[in-house]
Amino acid sequence: MYIQSAVISGDACIANIQILVWRLVSYRQQAMSNGQILEGYPDHTAADLVTVWAYALDFGE
Repeated sequence: MYIQSAVISGDACIANIQILVWRLVSYRQQAMSNGQILEGYPDHTAADLVTVWAYALDFGE
């Protein structure tokens, strides 16, 4: 997880391939399971999503 003002307007991203946290949260709000989300992002793991969900809870994304 990282935030850089020069990358995607400073929005929180996961890993180094610039997947926005809010995009993943949006998928979850659309009732996608972790498995479905990971099918679209095969380079990531369930542990990555745990980090995303924790970040979203802490920072309101």
